[in-house]
Amino acid sequence: MNSMSRRAFLADVGRGMLVASIGGSVAADLGLGWAHAGPARETLDFGELEAWAGLLQETPVERLQSLLVDKLRSGDVDLDRVLAAAALANARQFGGEDYVGYHALMAMTPARVMALELPATHRALPILKVLYRNTDHIQKNGGRAHEVLRPVEASPTPAGDPALALRATTRAADREAAEAVFAGSARRSIDAAYDDLQYAVHDDTEVHRVVLAHRAWSMIELVGRDNAHTLLRESVRFCVDAEKRRVARGRPEPEIRRVLPALLDRYVLHEPKLGQRKLDDAALLELSETLYDESPAQAAEAAAAALAAGVSIEDVGEAISLAATALELRDRSRRVHGACSGVHASDSANAWRGIARVTSPRNGVASLIVGAHHISKGGRY
Repeated sequence: MNSMSRRAFLADVGRGMLVASIGGSVAADLGLGWAHAGPARETLDFGELEAWAGLLQETPVERLQSLLVDKLRSGDVDLDRVLAAAALANARQFGGEDYVGYHALMAMTPARVMALELPATHRALPILKVLYRNTDHIQKNGGRAHEVLRPVEASPTPAGDPALALRATTRAADREAAEAVFAGSARRSIDAAYDDLQYAVHDDTEVHRVVLAHRAWSMIELVGRDNAHTLLRESVRFCVDAEKRRVARGRPEPEIRRVLPALLDRYVLHEPKLGQRKLDDAALLELSETLYDESPAQAAEAAAAALAAGVSIEDVGEAISLAATALELRDRSRRVHGACSGVHASDSANAWRGIARVTSPRNGVASLIVGAHHISKGGRY
């Protein structure tokens, strides 16, 4: 007899409630019946969000919008709940390694922000758009039969610093080991895991690397801390995949891997006490122009010097954002596509600042040093 875990049982109960709410004939049309023939396939389960995650993966995309509108109008689901389920379905399907897939995930937080700024009658529109894109790409990539993320076993706690162990395994492009180390960090606490993750995120300055980590964290209030590990795993896998591609293409190690530890040493920022000094408008503009004009290494040093002098992370972060805005406003190419340097710089500046606010003091200052390196005209977008 096949045994069923408590979570699997509750997932089936949740699916049963969903099937009951939408009706048996609709469920059959949408392919939401149970399939217990043969051995169960090892898969992630999202508890009370599982039924909705499955629906968003399995509903034929041409029927998705009308179904969701009906369920939203009836009050069977709200926008936050369905968006949380979509984020988890995306993570399970793509694992941070599919370009369109992780862009769909990264669009969810901005869609929610836009929704909250709209009148109630129009609030669903930006979210319905990103949900359609998400489900469409999931189904174009094989749906549930081709999910990427599976349950992972945590490795024993490393003898040294878990953050350094995670960075070492991502640099080695050892996905299995990196996932196991990160699962161990998450077992301690999700906050510890996010802090450890930053050591790998800081290893390169590339917009998707930092924005994916930032947007995953921003979704935790929706998916719940029990499911947070699933979203953050995507960043671990992204870092591993990026390292594989770097080595395969014969690219040198990113400059930031030398610059960041040297600046932390030089300005004694390994265990910093975050300063509260505010810059006046003239000083803030001067710092932003330095970040804009100088080389990436010089921009990083300017940020490190300001932080060591007690300037607040908010003011250094604001200078980074102003430099990113200058990149956009002074772009003579007149490109309006999202992949232009100014748009990517602004997105990455927002992400570096967001990470700095919620991580340890060491990772806060490190994020802004890396962000300054990233934002200068010679930065990588």
